[in-house]
Amino acid sequence: MKSSKKTAFDAPLFKRLLYYIRPYRGVFILSLLTVIGLAVFGALRPKVLQLAIDTNIEQRFEPGFLKYTLLMLGLLILEVTCNLLFIYYASWLGQSVVCLLYTSDAADE
Repeated sequence: MKSSKKTAFDAPLFKRLLYYIRPYRGVFILSLLTVIGLAVFGALRPKVLQLAIDTNIEQRFEPGFLKYTLLMLGLLILEVTCNLLFIYYASWLGQSVVCLLYTSDAADE
């Protein structure tokens, strides 16, 4: 009996998909940048919270705490903006590629 090894990643299929993404290269790069920004801003928020608590609340330094609170608010706004942009552009890219797949398959018939 021959065992077939199933993988979650199919390289030939991904290469074919990249061919269809080529006309939308700018949107693809923009969606990659927004997901990277989402990861960075999401990772920075706990660190800013730690700094706010460790350096300002323990010493009862209110102006420093306000600075860190505003920084956290800014990071949260940037994270939400990146999240919305990523959802919009990734969905638009996926629908455009599916449309391109259907129209190219229809043209091949």
